[in-house]
Amino acid sequence: MQLRRYCTVGLISAISFAASAQTSTEQSLVSSFRAFSSDFLQSLRQKEGCHTKQASADIPDSWFKECQKYDVDSAKIDVTKTASLVSPYVGTLVVRVVISNTVWQPTEAKASADTVITHIREQTVEYSFGYQSGKWRFTSSRVISETE
Repeated sequence: MQLRRYCTVGLISAISFAASAQTSTEQSLVSSFRAFSSDFLQSLRQKEGCHTKQASADIPDSWFKECQKYDVDSAKIDVTKTASLVSPYVGTLVVRVVISNTVWQPTEAKASADTVITHIREQTVEYSFGYQSGKWRFTSSRVISETE
């Protein structure tokens, strides 16, 4: 009876220790993903600005200016444990982006000089990253909502 009590106490201690080690590992992964996300958000901020684009290669004289602004201050992150052997953890980063456009212009120069915004829309973009070989790696991005 005494041996059974010691075994039970030992087993509970081992489970407790394993659970706390896992929690520590997961906390470390969340911290590393926060740091990684901060760097990724900085890279999005560097992409902000206006760019002249051709509306379609099939339509001549169809240039416009598109401006993007990422709302990095309200970005949301999450880390999920998966059953995957390749990416045992997946981090997601959700960011809102405001996209504004000018009207079509006949030339790239006129589109570049245009300052009148005629269309604004918002997108919520989800970026996914897998934790592989000790590093966070980009896996995909998708628009999860869009408003006109």
